[in-house]
Amino acid sequence: MIVPDKSIKGWMLSEEALKWITDNIPFNSTIVELGSGFSTKILSRDYKIFSVEEDLKWVGLEPDSTYIYSPLKKYPNDIPTSTGWYEDSLFNFLPKKYDFLIVDGPKKQNRGNFINFCELFDRTVPFLIDDTDRVIDKEMALGVSEKLNKKIFEFKSSNKEFMILI
Repeated sequence: MIVPDKSIKGWMLSEEALKWITDNIPFNSTIVELGSGFSTKILSRDYKIFSVEEDLKWVGLEPDSTYIYSPLKKYPNDIPTSTGWYEDSLFNFLPKKYDFLIVDGPKKQNRGNFINFCELFDRTVPFLIDDTDRVIDKEMALGVSEKLNKKIFEFKSSNKEFMILI
């Protein structure tokens, strides 16, 4: 595994989350990730990755990932403290079939808006919701679990938390 420098490590999926993926999602599977970064570089060696990204500076970071640029848009049901969620046109560019969904974007409080769009994703695949040590992300994950009737598995890693919804 490539070890990132300490300044990047806090922004990427934890080693425990990456291990969960490699232990449970077969290599060569297709993964859709909301938000991209250093984890994309690691996962793209063994998986086909589709990265949804709102920030142009991250688009194309990993040549082996397929990037979907989707700037943020305000919606009537957004969390009041957010600046929006991805443009809904992103659904035109997602693969028809994928095996796993990583929710690690959009950045900051915008991620909580996923609860308003979760039903548009493939409900049959497992979801990884990152950064559930943050209250807004944990509340969103619990809400998504209830809305989609998915079972939650909670993980505490060395530097943050994540949940798997199955």
